[in-house]
Amino acid sequence: MKKRKGLSAVNRAALLIFGLALAVWLIVGYIITGIVARQRYDLTYASCVNYIDNFANVAMLDRYYDPSSPLYGYQHERPDEFEYYLFNALEVAADYPVSVNYGTRFTAGGYKSTLTNNACSVSSAVVFYDRDGNVIHGVDDDVLFFAYYTEQEVKNGKADGAGLHYAYIDISSNKGEYNDALAELRGMGTVVGHTSTLGALRIDGCFEGTRLIPARIQKNFNGSGEAAGATLSQKYDRKLFNWLTMYEDPGVAARGDLVTVYIDLARSWYYLYSPVKVGSDSAENLAEFAKGYDFTDYETGTMRHNVEVSTKLDSLILLSRRDYFYEDYETPELTMVTAFSFNALKWAIGALENVYILTAFAIFAAAAVIFFCLKDRVISPVAEISRSAELGWVDIKRPEDAPPVWREVESLQRDYIEECDTRRALRNEVSKMKASLRYADEAEKNRRELISAIAHELKTPLAVISGYAEGLKEQIAEDKRDQYLETIISETGRMDAIVLEMLDLSRLEAGKVKLARDEFSLGDMARSVFGKLEMAIGSKELKLDMDIADDTVLIADEGRILQAVENFATNAVKYSPRGGRVSVSVHKTRRDICFSVDNQCRSFTSQELDKIWDAFYRADPDRSGEGTGLGLAITKNIIELHGGQCRAKNVEGGVSFSFTLPV
Repeated sequence: MKKRKGLSAVNRAALLIFGLALAVWLIVGYIITGIVARQRYDLTYASCVNYIDNFANVAMLDRYYDPSSPLYGYQHERPDEFEYYLFNALEVAADYPVSVNYGTRFTAGGYKSTLTNNACSVSSAVVFYDRDGNVIHGVDDDVLFFAYYTEQEVKNGKADGAGLHYAYIDISSNKGEYNDALAELRGMGTVVGHTSTLGALRIDGCFEGTRLIPARIQKNFNGSGEAAGATLSQKYDRKLFNWLTMYEDPGVAARGDLVTVYIDLARSWYYLYSPVKVGSDSAENLAEFAKGYDFTDYETGTMRHNVEVSTKLDSLILLSRRDYFYEDYETPELTMVTAFSFNALKWAIGALENVYILTAFAIFAAAAVIFFCLKDRVISPVAEISRSAELGWVDIKRPEDAPPVWREVESLQRDYIEECDTRRALRNEVSKMKASLRYADEAEKNRRELISAIAHELKTPLAVISGYAEGLKEQIAEDKRDQYLETIISETGRMDAIVLEMLDLSRLEAGKVKLARDEFSLGDMARSVFGKLEMAIGSKELKLDMDIADDTVLIADEGRILQAVENFATNAVKYSPRGGRVSVSVHKTRRDICFSVDNQCRSFTSQELDKIWDAFYRADPDRSGEGTGLGLAITKNIIELHGGQCRAKNVEGGVSFSFTLPV
């Protein structure tokens, strides 16, 4: 029979399960987005209403229209100052737009959202109207507003504050060559947030009401310490002005009604434009949309104060008006219109980014668990058994009268696992046997090397003793009898030293040595040991450098540590060339203390450094007759019994041996 072509069981299961998971995730995301967008819509609506009250408090317009206020009616006495504070309010509106985060109430600024750190972006606009319904100013105005002094007031010493008069300059762009140049002035100031400030200006121009049309604008660039903090009059008297022309308009300069004003600080703001469209109505920005809106309720003939132009989740448009009445006029003298635009659906999609990721992870993780459970419990066991059969170590044939698939799969899986366990056990046994053989080979190799080393070390003294003993027996050179006897005794002592050090090394390696706990100074010990070697050092004309710290006290077996220090010291002196240098260092840290000896000699190869601590190993075969060959091996075991470490390395011009002990 031909095999049926098509998707495998694994691929079919994956498509089915993960396709269903994708559908569930889309449905859940749609529901969550709608719920959060509606909550955000309601919260934003309430926040915008609160913004109106907060902004009105910041603008402080009630003080001009509250009969109990001392400034009641002041707008008629000083309309220029009143207009200045309207500009100040619009600057606040531009610099502190509505910003709301999920689960919070309104404030100027922002909060961390409980969903994501995705601050709600609400477009806002403020527009002021006069009694006749004409627009006075709006947040979309491009103006430079300021308090100023006349030139005469500066000369007469009256310019000692912010200013006595108030005016503004229209700096909106796209109104001709000179207005474009004026618009660039804002970028020359100090920009903070959505505001810009320019300081110390002198402007020649003419007035149209409170609007100043500049013919020339000059900025003071004297930044000396004397000028800092001085008033305009003081700067004028002290000649601290250094005027630089920033703008000129020859057309205005030709007029005959020019005046000169001095400004200590001029301010402006940036309004962020975004197009607004509701149905067939559209505007360049929200402020323009608010200017053209009629609040009249034609059914009742009254004025509405809060109007929802659009209530869709993807485009909230809220307009609010607040009227300010003066004396007994039925028509408000000043009207403040506040407009808000917000896309709740767009915000929800952005704010729920983490939620989308988490729900996708949870749903697809659950789908993966289901898929892999099915794959592992049904599909994979059969596939594994099939692969095993193809490899030849299991012969499986499924008869026609076989039991149901689930029981068969369970049975086959159990048999397969048992077979794997059996083979794994066999592999482990084989690995253990190989490791044992390697260990036995290494032990035998080490034993042979040790026997060879012992035989090599004992062969020379035994040969010497045998030769001299035979000479004494044959009575050869009777005049040298005493010399022969001394040589025999010396070589016997050497063999005895080798045997004793071998026994000592054996006890150290077996851990049968009991260490004493003595308190002593390692630095003093080093000085004492090298002091005893003073004659050997002098005979070879060696230069000895000692760098020993003050505090080198430790607790250890003083006798054993002395044995290690003496071994390092004697080796350094013994193997240094005549006129060479030996450097000794003892330093203590918070955790350990280090003793090191550097001496000039040939450098070791990497193979020699690996074997330098082995018993009977000598890097220089020509020195086989010197010492027992066990000193470094014994030293290493002594230091390791104390919990320390020995090191050997090549340094410039020689080698360095060191050990560290815990404090």
